Amino acid sequence: MTYQAQQKPDTKFRLVYFTPPTDAQIAAKPEFKDFRQIQIAFCRPAPYLTKLRQGVDRPADWTPPTI
Repeated sequence: MTYQAQQKPDTKFRLVYFTPPTDAQIAAKPEFKDFRQIQIAFCRPAPYLTKLRQGVDRPADWTPPTI
């Protein structure tokens, strides 16, 4: 999208960057969880992602590997 917007500004693509919602915002509005970071490739996962996997498909004391 970024490339397309740069190459053809007349297409009216608008890029908007935002800060993912905080834990407090998710607690107040659980539907905001869909706007959180997703883990892709070698990016360092957000702390909440670790908690989501503990005790589900990872042991309860699991922590992500470090590089």
